[in-house]
Amino acid sequence: MRAVSIIAGVAVGLAGLFFASQSASLVAVRGNSQLAAQIGVFPARAQERRAIAAVETDETGISNVAPALDEAQSAFAISPLRTEAAAILALGMEDSIERNAALDATTRLQQRGRLLNFAQLQRAATANDLETGLRAVDRLLTLYPSAREQLFPVLGSFLARDGAIAIFRDLLSRDPSWVNGLFGLRDIEPIAQKRLGQLRLEMGRYAGTSELIDRRLVARLAAQGFLSEAAGVYALISDDSGQTADPLSIDWQDAVPPFDWDLQTERDFHARTSTGRDGLRVRIDSGRGGTIAERLVAVPEGASSLLITHELDNTDRAAPLVLQASCADSAEAAQAEMRGDGSTRLALPAGDCSVARIVISGRALSGQRPIRGEVTGLRFTAD
Repeated sequence: MRAVSIIAGVAVGLAGLFFASQSASLVAVRGNSQLAAQIGVFPARAQERRAIAAVETDETGISNVAPALDEAQSAFAISPLRTEAAAILALGMEDSIERNAALDATTRLQQRGRLLNFAQLQRAATANDLETGLRAVDRLLTLYPSAREQLFPVLGSFLARDGAIAIFRDLLSRDPSWVNGLFGLRDIEPIAQKRLGQLRLEMGRYAGTSELIDRRLVARLAAQGFLSEAAGVYALISDDSGQTADPLSIDWQDAVPPFDWDLQTERDFHARTSTGRDGLRVRIDSGRGGTIAERLVAVPEGASSLLITHELDNTDRAAPLVLQASCADSAEAAQAEMRGDGSTRLALPAGDCSVARIVISGRALSGQRPIRGEVTGLRFTAD
């Protein structure tokens, strides 16, 4: 029912804005049919516009078309292709079956107007008709881009409905102009976000989405726990030119977090990729601390531990750099401290862990020596 209320609310809002603008434009010609008939190329256009202005709306949407029927009938008699006039006549039918059939027939005409599609959207809300509503929104988004801000929440509500993916798949196969807006949706139900991931996977690598939209989608999916979809979209869009051929070695790419590295970049608190992207340059000044590098990574079959190599200047009493590893869906983490030059091994958490979260952190308390140096390698090992 939430989807129905959103659809109805948007239909009401858009219809109200549209009819208000139409009414304002016709103030000067109301009551002067001769002048009105001279507006535009065809008299039917002026009569249709007067009919639109006469339609009444309330909190339920298009509430009363009776005052508009005469003008709509006149416009339709002159030109049966006046779809707004035809929509008003359809809405004036008392029999719901005839009304819906007339709206469908009108929608198939070449010219498609706002009122007609508002009517179809309102009909979809009343009848809980997913396909009719979604196709009406598609037409509105395509023909009237200025309405996108109001209409995108409707797309999000549709995604949460059973059977939505098949209809979206068909619409997306036509390369709609609103594809980036769809995959950029944020404030939607979790199941709708998951289905965005599934749709993006079905579209393949070159889907018309921007690089930024794809990266943000990966991050949202991972943040909401849809790791399979997030990993799939990441694999689809990521550039593998900097990835190592060794399946046990972990690269230092940072283009698409969280499946690439998410790195801190502040002057006195950072982990930055080295010139050849074969390691991380680390700096944590006195009084700074926290996570400087983090990523999710698929755990190879048979891997039981991580081996990290480092060249750090934090020997003796200096604060350590810390390596942590956990299953992506668990808060329990194993950790090991790193100091000086050498290597450090960390056993992976026990259990079935297909995706691991790897964190590199450190803290140099006030008065302590800073932590500086380089992490030169990171790989899975099998004992």
